[in-house]
Order: sequence, then structure tokens, then C-alpha cells
Amino acid sequence: MADREVFSFKINNNYFGVDTTIVDSISDEFKRTDVPCSSNLVKEMISYREQVIPVVNLGEYLFGHSTYTDETEPMLMICNVGEQKVAFEIDEPSSIIKIEDTAQHEVGSIISNMAYMLDSYVVTKDKRILGVINLDKLYADLAK
Repeated sequence: MADREVFSFKINNNYFGVDTTIVDSISDEFKRTDVPCSSNLVKEMISYREQVIPVVNLGEYLFGHSTYTDETEPMLMICNVGEQKVAFEIDEPSSIIKIEDTAQHEVGSIISNMAYMLDSYVVTKDKRILGVINLDKLYADLAK
């Protein structure tokens, strides 16, 4: 693994991150459209730069339940996943963190239920543990 920058965010009081090279934008200013007969993970679509893109409930995917209510509206993290854009719901953006190679740790088998979609774990300078998500693997799992 080489040094890289990771965009960190919070979901359900846990910190995660994705490589900054795939993040297109972060916003809560999108008009959402419901998708009838869809899964709990992709219930809505948005129009983004003349494209219709799916909205993935990342909390539902990671924890098996949504952390949002009718009163709370998550932020959307628009990412380039493969050849398309996908919006992922996050609780709140955190920061961009420069990760040195020595700060990254391989994902162990003890958390094997999430290991297939995590690139690594990172211990940040303020001693937070951040799971770095591989969104290509995650989205491929959704498409199954």
C-alpha cells in the first residue's frame, strides 16, 4: 500500500473513509425521487449534472438498519464507481486525511463480514480508527 489521501465521514457514530480520487462532491441540496419496488439499500435517485444516479443507503448496508428518520436528512457523497456515479448517504463529512503507508493495517479475519469491502483500517493522528471502504467492491455486491 502506498501513501494516499482519504476522505473521512461518519455513519452511525463510526468513522469510515474512501480514497479522495473517487469523491466527486458532498451535498445535501439534491431533490430526491423515490424508486418504486426497490430494495432498502437503493430507494431513491437524484439528478446530478444531467445524469440520473442511484442513492445508496450506506448505513443500511453496513449496519443492517437506516440511521435516518423523517426529521433527519443525510448528506450525499457523490462518487465515481467504475464507469458511473453513485450517491452514498453519510451522516456527516469529517475531513481529508493524509494516510502514511505505516498507518494502514490489513483487515483481519475477526471482522470477516466486512473484510471483503474494506481496503484497510487506519489509525489517525487523533487515535480514531477508520475503516477505508472499497466502493467498487461494495457496489458490485449491491448489484448481485
